[in-house]
Amino acid sequence: MKRQIICSDCAKKHPAQEYAGEWIKRVYGTAKSSTWVCDLCAFKIPKNALCVAESFGTNQQPYIAWEDDYIERR
Repeated sequence: MKRQIICSDCAKKHPAQEYAGEWIKRVYGTAKSSTWVCDLCAFKIPKNALCVAESFGTNQQPYIAWEDDYIERR
């Protein structure tokens, strides 16, 4: 399973797209810390800024919850 934090602008520019045999999960919220950097554009995400925790993998990989450690869900 791959996971990443992305800024709200990148989430808008790059919609989640699943392919055969793969899954994607996006959780929208605000950053719990000011140390997060967008994994797509390297923008520093300020604390409490809107962002997205994104997970993806193949159908053989189980989903493991991790988002609540990094973002406050909205």
